[in-house]
Amino acid sequence: LNALLTVLDDDFLSSLSTEDKHPHPTFLAWRKKIDPLKRALHERHLSEAAPLISRIEESLRFLFSRLDGYQSDLLDTRPHDIQRIAFDYLPDTLKEYLKLPESLARSASIRQGGTAEMHLLEQLTLLDQTLHDFSRSLFVEDAKGLLIHGRFLREKFNHERVVAINDPMTKEAP
Repeated sequence: LNALLTVLDDDFLSSLSTEDKHPHPTFLAWRKKIDPLKRALHERHLSEAAPLISRIEESLRFLFSRLDGYQSDLLDTRPHDIQRIAFDYLPDTLKEYLKLPESLARSASIRQGGTAEMHLLEQLTLLDQTLHDFSRSLFVEDAKGLLIHGRFLREKFNHERVVAINDPMTKEAP
């Protein structure tokens, strides 16, 4: 079951980035901020980070395109959390890692066991999963509108009534 959910989630995420031909200005501002950090990380040949950062990017592209029209209640922290992840938490995570000497970041064990590289990947995975969950929940909320509209149409145009009106055999004699 988990493997199936992973495949479905991968399909969900991959479809997010392909639909938006004109990225939201907030997404473009984020890319401008994150691109130098991505290049610096790439220069360290940390191949495990690239797919995580790509997934984060796909989620942010989707989320920023939806947030302008998103009507949340006052207690919903998602819009604020998305902004903080994009512009604070992710860049800070990458900056902290990039401060470390490359060879030590890969090999030296640090406080809670594991290397700095392992901790970076763990933090990127957490941010990726959080943004994915936000994307999924926003999609579900958008899809609820379609379901509500369908219910309205079924109530408005009850199938049996439509058939009865159009069926010449059901017309009553005067």
